[in-house]
Amino acid sequence: MVFLRWILGCEALERALEGFSFVEFYGEWPCVLRYAHFALSRNTPCLLVYTQLFGGLNAYQLLGREIRVARAFDLLSTIEALRRAFFEKEKRVFVFDPFLFSKPQNFSLVTSALRALSHRKWVLVFNRAFKKLPAGGHFHASSAHVIVRLEPLKGDYLATLIKHPALSSGVRFVLKTEQVVEGVGLLRWIKKESEAQLFLKL
Repeated sequence: MVFLRWILGCEALERALEGFSFVEFYGEWPCVLRYAHFALSRNTPCLLVYTQLFGGLNAYQLLGREIRVARAFDLLSTIEALRRAFFEKEKRVFVFDPFLFSKPQNFSLVTSALRALSHRKWVLVFNRAFKKLPAGGHFHASSAHVIVRLEPLKGDYLATLIKHPALSSGVRFVLKTEQVVEGVGLLRWIKKESEAQLFLKL
């Protein structure tokens, strides 16, 4: 698998993630989602697997050539989107909120699909916190190569390593991101930065 480096707003963190194909950021969802827009716009071309019913990113308004979107509306379509991503041309795959439609007994199905995808693609997962831990349970936490907790920090973001094969947990990084102009929605910003494209509707 050809090596790709993520652009995340901190060179030290980018170096720390080199070579790991299954990386996860998690935290309070509004914070994670806002940061995810920055990361998505800086790592194109890519494929986005997006699981949301309402709010946040609006996949139908993404236009252009750099980002293709697979949108899922339930557990089965989430798993199918991850499986189909395995055969797509993009090497980078973003996955937003993968456990939104999953009950605990089904977490392993989503995690298994993510693991399989990471054998061929560079996968960056943005997950929400559940009782201060990443959603998905122990199997998911043990499957991800690197887990990073994300918190807001005076207009920037504080990233704390929770799991890393070579570095100690608790190592912190400050992620510097350009501020979205007040009054300009995230979709307009991402459209301008990345010229995204609708991929499919599941």
